[in-house]
Amino acid sequence: MNTLTVKIKDKKTEKEVKTFLDALGLTYKVESTNDDTELISSSKAMVKHLDAAKNEERKGKGTKVRLDDIWK
Repeated sequence: MNTLTVKIKDKKTEKEVKTFLDALGLTYKVESTNDDTELISSSKAMVKHLDAAKNEERKGKGTKVRLDDIWK
């Protein structure tokens, strides 16, 4: 048995894919996921903000925090 993962972004396409899989007689399960990386990268404003932060870090303007200090 193999597993195929398909990322579907809208309900119309989901319905069409399910109809196709049903026609083929295949079993499937639908799982919703919230991918924060995908959500963030879909916002032009957020990408611009992150790029600016990366540039500041490259110029030495960032602040380094030790991992041990985060969990205090």
